[in-house]
Amino acid sequence: MLSMVLAMALMASAQSSSDFRAYIERYKAVALQHESAFGIPASITLAQGLLESGAGHSGLAINGNNHFGIKDFSWHGDVVCYGDSARRTCYRKYGSAEDSFLDHARFLKGKRYGKLYDLDITDYRGWAHGLRDCGYAEDPAYPQKLINIIEQYRLNELTAHTPRTSPHYADTDGATEEELVTLKEQERLKKQAIRQAREAERQSLERRKKEKHERVKRERAQRYAQHHAAERNTSIRFASADND
Repeated sequence: MLSMVLAMALMASAQSSSDFRAYIERYKAVALQHESAFGIPASITLAQGLLESGAGHSGLAINGNNHFGIKDFSWHGDVVCYGDSARRTCYRKYGSAEDSFLDHARFLKGKRYGKLYDLDITDYRGWAHGLRDCGYAEDPAYPQKLINIIEQYRLNELTAHTPRTSPHYADTDGATEEELVTLKEQERLKKQAIRQAREAERQSLERRKKEKHERVKRERAQRYAQHHAAERNTSIRFASADND
């Protein structure tokens, strides 16, 4: 019996590892793009996505494309809610996982998380603890969980091999002509990533506005139909009373 339990545990662990690696391969390009555009370490983005969404298998990720557990505060789009009326929690719902990644980047650019950007982009430990200190999660073990994921899957190496295009790294003193060309290309790629992120943000906003507009239209149509049905029922009752 013990050997069977151990075998099942190993199989589950292997499946989990496979899911994690597949998730990393699928979203690492997005995470790296946001690292360049927003200054958020790709390792942190991926670790949070893996942890919060269970590598994309959580109910919230499946039903709402929400990979980071962001609730519906100051949100104008659709939501996914859990719990009864007494203890109801609602989360932001996205059109795609990529929209969730983009909103996560915007979310971390809020004032609450400003001090994180004083950290070096390779300091994933500082970022992990900083997220907890800034209030992203209540779990006291949250930083260590992120760190464990990053180190197990060597996500920190993604950042280590990313061209560093911020002014902090763009020191041109004594640079050769070849190095200057490389820096210019890195800067071009950074600007391109920023443009792409802004365009994705614009499209996401337009999509949310359209979804809200359609929802309002449906609700109005439903209220009109209910009102019309109530009037019809009233007319039928009056007609029935007159006939009596």
